[in-house]
Amino acid sequence: MLKTPLKDVLRTTSTHIARLDDLGIKNVGDLLMYFPRTYNDRSDFTDIVDLRTDQVNTVKGFISHFNTQRTKYGKSITRGILTDDTGSVEVVWFNQPYIKRVMQNGDEVILMGKLKFAFGKVSLQSPSYELIKE
Repeated sequence: MLKTPLKDVLRTTSTHIARLDDLGIKNVGDLLMYFPRTYNDRSDFTDIVDLRTDQVNTVKGFISHFNTQRTKYGKSITRGILTDDTGSVEVVWFNQPYIKRVMQNGDEVILMGKLKFAFGKVSLQSPSYELIKE
């Protein structure tokens, strides 16, 4: 069973099978033993006051001052302020206007990304997010 070729088991295109073959995944056993190259632990939170620019940070807090604006070239920039007990930091997403519909002011979120220094201030730019639901 583990030596069965993927083309006999998976219902996908030949292009996808070729890409898996390029990764060294030729049969079911290879697919089961293929592990991701990285793992991000989202349970270890960093306070905003302790954020660092040289590492990926995971922050838990409340989002506020949410707005989306258009640039003169038609792109969108969504900005917000993430606040926890220790401080606040600006959060910026580029070309992702749907985030305004996903998150609301006052929502508790977990954000994960690198802190960037640009235009004289620090901000989390395009972090991945996870809404905290009751």
